[in-house]
Amino acid sequence: MSSVTISKTDKYTFINVFTLHDPANQQKLIDVMSSLMSGPGKNVPGFVASALHRSHDGTKVVVYSQWSTKEAGESLRDIEELRPYAMQAMQYASMTPVMYEVADTFVGPDYKQ
Repeated sequence: MSSVTISKTDKYTFINVFTLHDPANQQKLIDVMSSLMSGPGKNVPGFVASALHRSHDGTKVVVYSQWSTKEAGESLRDIEELRPYAMQAMQYASMTPVMYEVADTFVGPDYKQ
């Protein structure tokens, strides 16, 4: 398992919130996204890092990924090899993808590196 540090950099952040049609399929969606990001997704030019998040209530999965450029992150929708993963994910959930920049970060007193 690797760790991803969130920091204010020149990287672009792509956050995709998946809302599951049925919470019972949360792990299935995570499996699809894990296969994508550990397989062909990690070889997309400009990919830096990614993290998957699951909600405790089972209704959401969030993919947080960082890209070297805005265009690299937006290129995902145009890569034919990734379409089967998107189609499979859409069987389980709707999605809201948005590109961001980290505006600022904050560290609490309990942070340990």
